[in-house]
Amino acid sequence: MDKEKGVTDVAGVPKSDRGLRVAIIAVTISSKLAHIATGILTLPYNRFYQQNTLLPILAIAKAVEDRENDEEISAQLKRWRDRKLSEFQLVQVASTLISAAVIGCFSWPPPDSLHWLSPAFWHASISFSLFSILLAASEQFIFQTLHRSPKPRNVDKELAMILYIRRSRKVEPVHSPLEELPPIPQIRAIKIKEKGGWFPKEMPLVELRWNMIFTWQAPMMLMAYSAICFLGGLTVYVCAPLYGGQGWVGASKAAIFYLVSFFFCGVTFVWCAFWAYRFVDLGDP
Repeated sequence: MDKEKGVTDVAGVPKSDRGLRVAIIAVTISSKLAHIATGILTLPYNRFYQQNTLLPILAIAKAVEDRENDEEISAQLKRWRDRKLSEFQLVQVASTLISAAVIGCFSWPPPDSLHWLSPAFWHASISFSLFSILLAASEQFIFQTLHRSPKPRNVDKELAMILYIRRSRKVEPVHSPLEELPPIPQIRAIKIKEKGGWFPKEMPLVELRWNMIFTWQAPMMLMAYSAICFLGGLTVYVCAPLYGGQGWVGASKAAIFYLVSFFFCGVTFVWCAFWAYRFVDLGDP
C-alpha cells in the first residue's frame, strides 16, 4: 500500500484513495452491525456464547496477529474444537429433553380459555429443538473429522473456519477453497489524526468471520430459543385461569404458585449464570 496516496495493489481492494475509504466505511459498518446483531441474538445465553465461542476465537486471532508459530495456533484451535464438541453434546442432550417435555405437554387437556400462544410456543419449541439437534450433530461431525484426521492439516485452512487471514499485510487473504468469489478483504481503520481527518494506516493481518461465528454458535442459540418457547407456552397454559375470568378457584391458586416459583427460578438462574463466570478464567481456547 502506498502510505502517501492511500492506494494498494492487493486484489479485491479499491485502487483509489476514495474507493479505499468507501470500502473501509462499508466494511467497518457491516462488521459493527454483525457484532451488534450477534450480541442481540445471543442475549439469552450471552455469557456462554462469550466464553465458548467469541473469546476463544478472539484469542486465536490475537495469536495469529502476534505471529505465533503454527504449532501453538494449532494447539489453540484443537482446544477450542474440544470445547465446542462438549457444547454440541450438551445441546443434543438438552434439546432432546426439551422436545420430550413439549411432546408430553401436548397430551394435557386444554383449558376452555387457553390462549393460542400456548400451542404456538410449543410448536415453535419443537422446531427449534429438532433443528438444534440436527445442526449440533452436523457440526459435531465436522469437528470430529478434523480432530481425527491422520495427516497434519494446513493451519491456514483451519483458520479459514473463523478468520480472514493474510500472510502479510500486502497480500490477498487466504479463503476457504469453497469460496468462488471471496469478498473484499476486511480493512481495519486505525485512527490517525492527519490533515484534519481520520485515515487508515494499514491493512490488518486478521479479521473475524462473523458469519462463521454465528454458524458455530447456532446450535446453542436454537436450543436456548427452544427452552424459552417451552417456558412461554407453559406459562400461558398454566395461567389460563387467571386471564380466563374463572375467579379464585384451585387452578388460579396453582397458577399463582407457578408464577412465584418461576420468578424464583428465573432470578436464581440469572444470578448464578452471572456469578458462575465472574471470577472464573476458562483459560485460552
